[in-house]
Amino acid sequence: MKIAIYKNLFDPITKNHIKTAKKVLKQENADLVCFYIDVTGNDDIYHREKMIKLAIGPYRKFVYINNYQRLMKRNKENQYFFVTDEESDKQSALLKAGNLAVVKKKVRSYIFNNGIYAREIMSSYLSKNRFKHCLSVADLCLKIARGNRLDEYKAYLIGLYHDIAKDFSKEELLRYMNIEKPYELQYSHKVWHQYVGYYYLKHHCHLKDKEMLKAIRHHCLGDDNGIYSKLIFVADKLDPTRDYDSAVEIEIACRDINRAFETVKKQNREYLESRGIV
Repeated sequence: MKIAIYKNLFDPITKNHIKTAKKVLKQENADLVCFYIDVTGNDDIYHREKMIKLAIGPYRKFVYINNYQRLMKRNKENQYFFVTDEESDKQSALLKAGNLAVVKKKVRSYIFNNGIYAREIMSSYLSKNRFKHCLSVADLCLKIARGNRLDEYKAYLIGLYHDIAKDFSKEELLRYMNIEKPYELQYSHKVWHQYVGYYYLKHHCHLKDKEMLKAIRHHCLGDDNGIYSKLIFVADKLDPTRDYDSAVEIEIACRDINRAFETVKKQNREYLESRGIV
């Protein structure tokens, strides 16, 4: 049996990695391609392993291995050769720069549901100041979640993802709005990004968590009573990087998110009405 050892970073595995493996089967007349993560130092490869298995699942001649030396020692009768592929590493870098199309849908879903490369990807979507805001809101979401005994990591990701569509152009937002929420076009375009962010995360990023999606969909207006919807609404409005002192309200939120939500919602409603946004 002729076996290819595909040694690569797979950080993450991309469509190009799969394409390369298919070429190896055909051009090198290989019987099997073994995907092996090229580990340096004490790299944590848990998530990369998971993504590889998701990506190669449909292919019966692709397998994942964690020790090629043991494989070669136990099966000496086989013929082995190594595959190197620098081009696919470049494709992996594109994913972190926001080009989601370079990975399969299952891998994309895994990335967003587990927050893998979350900071790198979000920084590619947002301006420097908007990204700073999202990081601050994510930290505050985590803090409030801890005080209210909620899922801290889920809360953090909601905060990080909530403005993913904020820097889309008005024309691009309008395109999505006509698909997702045409009956909400009455609202100012300044709140459209909550609907578009929901749609984009659900259909392009394949985020599955319903509580996260719902929270992001309602984060501007606070028009949902889900606990995570309340959390992101409050954290977004009380973000310490905004130009007012919100320390008292943050302290309340860390003890009682429901009480803080009612207070902040009232304040926000008055603000929006004064600006003619709602």
